[in-house]
Amino acid sequence: MREGKLELDRPLSDYLETPYVPYLDDPRIVRITARIALSHTTGFPNWRPKKWTDDPELLEIEFDPGSRFQYSGEGYGYLQHVLEEVTGETLDVYLRRAVLTPLGMVDSSFVWEERFETVYASPHDGDGVAGEKWRPREAIAAGTLQTTAADYALFLRAVVTDGLLGKEATERMLTPHSTIDDELGWALGWGVETTEDGTVFWQWGDDGSFKALAAGSRARRTAVVVLTNAQWGLDVARPVVENVLGPPTFSRFQNGELPLTIQMEE
Repeated sequence: MREGKLELDRPLSDYLETPYVPYLDDPRIVRITARIALSHTTGFPNWRPKKWTDDPELLEIEFDPGSRFQYSGEGYGYLQHVLEEVTGETLDVYLRRAVLTPLGMVDSSFVWEERFETVYASPHDGDGVAGEKWRPREAIAAGTLQTTAADYALFLRAVVTDGLLGKEATERMLTPHSTIDDELGWALGWGVETTEDGTVFWQWGDDGSFKALAAGSRARRTAVVVLTNAQWGLDVARPVVENVLGPPTFSRFQNGELPLTIQMEE
C-alpha cells in the first residue's frame, strides 16, 4: 500500500486472475477490500472448520462484509494471497525487505530458520509440561512471526515515533474502521481504545501455549510487549501492560468478556 501497488478500498478480487476461493459462489466476495480485511469485517470466520487438518472444510462468508466485526485469520490469509500476487514475492521475503530489515529486526522471520534451533522457547501447557515447537516452513500472515521481545519493541518504537510509515500514514493505520463498543474499535491491523490520555493501540497473540500482548500510546510515546511460552502467559502479560499504560479496557478480550463476533453500531 505504501508503494502504491495495493489500494485500501479496491476489491481484492480485482487483483487476481483466478478467484482466491474458486468454489465460493458468493457475490459478496467482491466487497472485500484490504481495509475490510485489516479491520476484521470480511464476514469470514477466524478459521474455516478443520483448517489445521488434512481435510479442511470449505471457507464461507458468514455475513455481509463490512457489516460487523469478527476477528478473522482467514481474512488476513486472503490479503496475504493478494499481496504476494501483486508484489511477486512471498510474504516472508516482502516483509523482510519492507519492514524487518529497515527496522533492524535481525532476529525475526515469518518462516523458521535453522539459527533459531539453539535459542527458541518451548511451549508449556496448563500443567507446565513442555511441548514441541512449531517450525513454520511457509509464512502465514496471521500467525508465523518468529521474533524476540527486543525485536518487536523496535517495531513498536517505529509505530509510536512514525519511524516506518511517517506521521500521516501511521495515524491512518491507527484510525478505527470497525466498531466494537463505545470504547473499542479496530484499525488497520490493531485494536484501538479511546482513553482520557488519547488512543491506545493493542494486539494480543494466542497460539496454543504461546501467549503475547503488545500495546502502545503515541501520545505518550510509550509501548510495551510481553511474549510468553505458557498456557497462562496472559496472566503475566496483563499486569505488565497495565503497569506501563494503566488498566486497559481491551483486557476484556483476554478475560473472555468480549466475543470475537460483535454487531457493529448502525
